[in-house]
Amino acid sequence: MARRETQDFIDRALALAVRNEWADTTISRKLFNGNPYGLGRLIDAMKAGVGGPPHMAVIEAMEELERIAPSKKKPSARMLA
Repeated sequence: MARRETQDFIDRALALAVRNEWADTTISRKLFNGNPYGLGRLIDAMKAGVGGPPHMAVIEAMEELERIAPSKKKPSARMLA
């Protein structure tokens, strides 16, 4: 998974939280199967370059975000491959 795609996911998740007046832990629970710290761990891992939630948890969280708040952009050809 590309770093840019992960950062876009984080930005969209945080924007959704702001729009709905949710705490970071609330959006994290919704996206990371009840884990209130998954999004925070991902953000910290992006800053540090290591660690974070398991890769599959991030992919599932991205799919859940798309279900909750579909993006207006069409998926890139690279994402479809």
